[in-house]
Amino acid sequence: MNYFEFYPGDYSRDTRHCSLAEHGAFLLLLSAYYATEKPLPADYVALYRMCSAMTPGEQAAVRSVADTFFPVADDGLRHNKRADAEIPKAQSRIEKARTNGKAGGRPPKASKKPSENPAGLQNETQQEPSGNPAGLLEETQSEPSGKAPHTPYTREDQERTSADKPPTDIDARLSQVTDEAIEAYNRLLAEPLALPKALPVGIDRKRGWIRRSLRTIREVCRAAYGSERIEPRFWADYFATQAADDFIAGRTPRGKGHEGWRPDFEYLTRPDVIAKAFERAAA
Repeated sequence: MNYFEFYPGDYSRDTRHCSLAEHGAFLLLLSAYYATEKPLPADYVALYRMCSAMTPGEQAAVRSVADTFFPVADDGLRHNKRADAEIPKAQSRIEKARTNGKAGGRPPKASKKPSENPAGLQNETQQEPSGNPAGLLEETQSEPSGKAPHTPYTREDQERTSADKPPTDIDARLSQVTDEAIEAYNRLLAEPLALPKALPVGIDRKRGWIRRSLRTIREVCRAAYGSERIEPRFWADYFATQAADDFIAGRTPRGKGHEGWRPDFEYLTRPDVIAKAFERAAA
């Protein structure tokens, strides 16, 4: 999962006693739990790695949180009761949204009679332009509805809103490309090189990072593979190239004042960084 619901009231009630370091450890472990949709390992060392816990104080915070909120169950793994209950419900909603998206979302409203539509307004649904072989647009805009915006305040309102407004094909395609990028980055860079892992927290922001680079990515795909469509192999080839780079991998010293700098998902999905890596590989 690249998204999970967060309930501040419940969280504050259950973690009021935690230190600042323990709050950080809890959120990182919980993010890993939802990202993999699996319970956590019992081994402390594996948990330290998930949280990038380097100092004795950070590791103590990880142990405290793990034992309190992720106790080891009979299967030998660490479970969180709330996450175990929320994950199946989220999977059901995601599958429903995916099914609706493949079906084109809600059916279009019946068009008005000519006499009732003197301005000749278009229907609310439009087809995606055919000149977009990558299946993604640079920008998306929605037609003003003339109605006051409504913000869902309760969980029930949120679920009704999500069900009433399934994602468009463009949104679904962007989400798919972002998920593929996150998976390849974590597998080829973050885990082997101990770089900051791309977690599902702030997934909308991560989609924005991918969107800003679409033009560059399509140009690379067209030159490398003969098609502008962004396939998983692009991310596999790109992140493998970056992993082989001594500077990105940290095998060469950083400049003065940047000794502790490590590239992350945001940096590596910048259009200039992608273009530079492609030019370097083609040289």
